[in-house]
Amino acid sequence: MNNKFDIHEPSEFHLERFEKKLKNSSEFSKKNSYTKYYLAVAASLLLLIGIGIGKYFNVSPKVQENSGVELGSISPKMEKTQIYFTSVLNEELNKIRKLENPENKKVVDDYLKQIEKLENDYVKLTVELKKNGNQKIVYAMISNYQKRIEILQNLILQLENLNSHKLTNDENFS
Repeated sequence: MNNKFDIHEPSEFHLERFEKKLKNSSEFSKKNSYTKYYLAVAASLLLLIGIGIGKYFNVSPKVQENSGVELGSISPKMEKTQIYFTSVLNEELNKIRKLENPENKKVVDDYLKQIEKLENDYVKLTVELKKNGNQKIVYAMISNYQKRIEILQNLILQLENLNSHKLTNDENFS
């Protein structure tokens, strides 16, 4: 074991440079955490604005005929809930788009058909909510969001497994 100690004084501006680096790193981490939050909120707002514009310009007449009450129009708390679920769904869909390739397209399409059925059920629930305003319908709408997220997360796991399995097979073949 070496019993030598560093007995030299640090350079004149060492402490100032260290404090400056420390300050910059803490500002970066704050900006990074805020950025994720603002991106999720921005994506949700863009989605809601897009839906509103579509309804205004009658882009989707099917929705116009059966228009119901969205979860977010019930209360500010439900609006936050809807924005949260919408942003999580968007994040999961983005992950799937990154993992999708021609070899797993059929698997993705099968899962997305399940999501489409749940989305159609959700539209029916909005109409039912408009007619009855029942608390059970609100729970069913939230459950619908949760089921869609669960399906997308299962798809992501399956795609990751397929991709890792393919990588392992490719490595073994080489």
